[in-house]
Amino acid sequence: LSQEIRDHYRHELNIDNDDVCMMCIGRLSSQKGIDYALKAFAEVHRVENNVRLVLVGEGSGRFEYEQLAEALNIRDRVVFTGYRDDVSGLLQAADIFWLTSRSEGMANVLLEAMAHAKACVAFDIAGVAEVVKNNENGIIVPFEDIMGFKTTTMQLIGNVAERKRLAENGYKTVVTEYSIERMCADTERELLALTGNR
Repeated sequence: LSQEIRDHYRHELNIDNDDVCMMCIGRLSSQKGIDYALKAFAEVHRVENNVRLVLVGEGSGRFEYEQLAEALNIRDRVVFTGYRDDVSGLLQAADIFWLTSRSEGMANVLLEAMAHAKACVAFDIAGVAEVVKNNENGIIVPFEDIMGFKTTTMQLIGNVAERKRLAENGYKTVVTEYSIERMCADTERELLALTGNR
């Protein structure tokens, strides 16, 4: 990960050096739980001023979410980037990755965040526990537990070493369990089993 790229994107997103940046990536829609992210962020911002929430993505809910950010008095701390095709660079600007979805298939965006060595906090929805081992390579919070999300995030904001530990373990998980070679080998094994050639 490049400090130069991180600095570039943080400057573009107007994130100060001492700001802790939370990031969500996905369509601005109900399924992605952006309303949960905004509410959790409002709770964090009540006790911590130097925080930013970056929402990467576009969608039909954008106006509604901008209104919600306004109502929660956090509009000036939330960045709506709109659609972007440079997610890899944007991720480098983040300190903590949030997954607040109501549902996901395979949480590819979670894997991408882990591949960029970001500490991840996610709701306990289908697909998450397959990737995240709680308190080892990320943190799982009970679904819809906004205060749990806040508490967990506050702990990570205050503990850079813990953020780093989760990030490093997450990165190792992706490299060892979700590399292209590993996934191809697993698929091949499944196909051989199906055709009786194991």
